[in-house]
Amino acid sequence: MNMETGKNYGRIPNEATLPDNAEEAVCMCVQEEKEDADNVIAALKLRASWGDVDGVKHVLRSCYVSRRMTDDALCEAAAFGFEHIIILLLKVGGRPTATCGDKTALHWACQNGHETCIRILVVSMENLSQFYIKDARGLTGLDYLRSNDELAKADRIEEFAKLKFETKDFLAGKSPTLLS
Repeated sequence: MNMETGKNYGRIPNEATLPDNAEEAVCMCVQEEKEDADNVIAALKLRASWGDVDGVKHVLRSCYVSRRMTDDALCEAAAFGFEHIIILLLKVGGRPTATCGDKTALHWACQNGHETCIRILVVSMENLSQFYIKDARGLTGLDYLRSNDELAKADRIEEFAKLKFETKDFLAGKSPTLLS
């Protein structure tokens, strides 16, 4: 750590090897976790629960963070509706199917009605089955929206998800099922 500049070189061999966008380059997930993983998870989750984008970036830059370690923070950001943190965590390698407790980030966003967060998570999913993942109670994210009397929002989100994956399949040369 350079005390004058505040830069942490613990993960970076030397400054000369960094690309022009060095700040973004050091914000990425690593393959293996270190012994302080629980502390890093707690730090990420705390900063995510307050919507502290700079704090989340700081933890990502200064600690070894695996994809799994972003799960709690991603769920927390989804529960509170912090879109910028969701985007940041997904950008650095977080999983859109992140689980915290018995629910995914999508369940938390749906339970609290954060439509923009839901859409961000859907866009980052690989297939429609990820959208319909059930929690421990057997409920999908849409079930949470519907149980909160947000029927129109649930319909919009479901249509958005189907269209997203239908378009993806169509562009990949697979036969469309919704448009036929």
